[in-house]
Amino acid sequence: MDIFESYLQKKQSSNIIKRALTDVSMKSGHYLIPKNQSNADFEILGDAILKEALYDRRIRLAIDMGVEAVNMKKEAPFADKQLVEKIGKHYDILKYIDYNKMNTTLLPEYKRSPFSRHILAAVKAMITAIYKEENYNLSPIENIIVEWRELL
Repeated sequence: MDIFESYLQKKQSSNIIKRALTDVSMKSGHYLIPKNQSNADFEILGDAILKEALYDRRIRLAIDMGVEAVNMKKEAPFADKQLVEKIGKHYDILKYIDYNKMNTTLLPEYKRSPFSRHILAAVKAMITAIYKEENYNLSPIENIIVEWRELL
């Protein structure tokens, strides 16, 4: 079990993980969760945290190798499609997401579909949750990046 998966298993015991896995669709219908209890803002942060972890990793590698790193460009480590179709599917993240089951546009598929948006949000939100659970330490996120590279 890798780092990401071990945190998925903590959904019932961690409010931060539970929030990361609570889709924004839960704010509609008969669920009506409070605004700050969905993963919407965690998703945005997760994207930034992934980029920062990759950038820090590149800088360290460049320094270790004696390469000038001043002009290194920040890039997303993974395309959104990879996060949905490879990472989301690998962890079967759909079974962890709380979403509005009355919303018929949410289909349980790992291919390009309306539901892919919710899988992507959960994967990125989990990065934020792990970062918070790890006391804002990027090292576990860097380790996740290494693990995910092996999945692709």
